Amino acid sequence: CEKFSVDPSGDGASSEQNLLNGLLASLVSETEGAKTARAFLEENSKVEVCRELLKLWDSLKLETQNVLSLVAQLRSLRMYKERLRINLQRAEEEVRVLFEENNVMHEENKRLFKLCNSKTEYDCSGEHSPDTTNKSKRRKIPPEMSCPVEKKMDSDDLALPKRPLSPLKENSPTSASRKN
Repeated sequence: CEKFSVDPSGDGASSEQNLLNGLLASLVSETEGAKTARAFLEENSKVEVCRELLKLWDSLKLETQNVLSLVAQLRSLRMYKERLRINLQRAEEEVRVLFEENNVMHEENKRLFKLCNSKTEYDCSGEHSPDTTNKSKRRKIPPEMSCPVEKKMDSDDLALPKRPLSPLKENSPTSASRKN
């Protein structure tokens, strides 16, 4: 309700009309209001009232165009609100699904963590687990090397030449030096 002039000398009905017209003019710009109102009527030309107002467009008062512009904006806001409501429902559903998946993964992580801890404790203690039936196929590891945390490097290991990771001979460093 910015600036608009009112003629206080008129009677009650015209004073009310002047106030309303001033209010509409302050809310809707002339050029944008007309464009919005006409576009709204064209979009809804299947509705008889809109079709008739569209035929009378050139003779419509500025106030009528402003009201039509506000109606168009109201309709647009309702559609926008509906899209927001739908998007919110989708987002809430996604959050619910992600929450459930997160809980499942959390439980699985706890289970795996316990399993890893029990296996690490077993490995570090050097004892055989009761579930291993083929003890002869298992490599014997000295107690100081059984737990990764307790591994110690021997100075002898540093002197050993490094072997390539690839089993292919053409990828090894020695074959590359032979090619040159």
